Amino acid sequence: MVGTGPASYIRGMPLRPPMPTTLPPLVDAFEETVLAVIELGRGCSAADFELPTACPGWTVKDQISHVADIESILAGDPEPVVDVPPLAHVRNEFGVFMERGVQARRGVPGPDVVAELTAALPRRLAALRAPGMTAGTPVDQGLSIELPARTASELMVLRVRDIWAHEQDLRAALGKPGGMGAGGAVVFLDSVFGYTPQLVARRAKVPVGQTVVVEAIGAVAGECGVRVEERPDGKPAGVALDAAEIEAARRRSDGVTWVTLDTAALTRRAAGRCPVDETGYAVRGSDAIARAVLESLVITP
Repeated sequence: MVGTGPASYIRGMPLRPPMPTTLPPLVDAFEETVLAVIELGRGCSAADFELPTACPGWTVKDQISHVADIESILAGDPEPVVDVPPLAHVRNEFGVFMERGVQARRGVPGPDVVAELTAALPRRLAALRAPGMTAGTPVDQGLSIELPARTASELMVLRVRDIWAHEQDLRAALGKPGGMGAGGAVVFLDSVFGYTPQLVARRAKVPVGQTVVVEAIGAVAGECGVRVEERPDGKPAGVALDAAEIEAARRRSDGVTWVTLDTAALTRRAAGRCPVDETGYAVRGSDAIARAVLESLVITP
């Protein structure tokens, strides 16, 4: 599902490979992950389309329906008008909006849904690569529910991280791993690190004075360090560490919890698809703080 929330925070350690800073590579990452979803869909049998996925209530076909729905609307098609029945995984207005596109395609054969997404992609790319389009170009989403994106680059970050998460859902359900070194993985992990200071301080409730470093290793690598400080109003705040502070934390043993995961484990946990007990990670420091951080480190609704 589409993630919501603030833009990424300033961090001291760039990802490797780095997060795109201009629109063209973001659009390239978008194209790459949509094409991956299309390729996975084209390889599905009728039985494959009905396989359950880690996204609650959604099958393989439902996942592709969701991506096709949002991209078709962003390309200019009208939103589907359909009633959403009571469903356990639909908990709020945002969930109802996301479910409409899936519900509207319940009776549509899987190959036709894949064909719809295939047809929407060239229209989306033409708009995103139009002359004069830049990262700061304002965008008109055309959606009945407003996403937290005012510019082309903000919308691309939202769409890439959403579609890439669903690509990984499809790969897991179909037993076809891949995409961990793709542009979508970079965008998704950048968003994870962007949210980490806020989640460490407010959701995980790491004590003031403690430092946490979350380290990703693998195809996309990087570190996000956070020191929890007390604000003037008495509330805790997560302060992102710069590169020198992260390296200093690496050499310390007091007051520092260092959590290391590979790219796949961190991104699946941050997508809310894998419980902490089934997530592989290593800890140096407080096991309790590490677990609290990982329980809190989910960036999807």
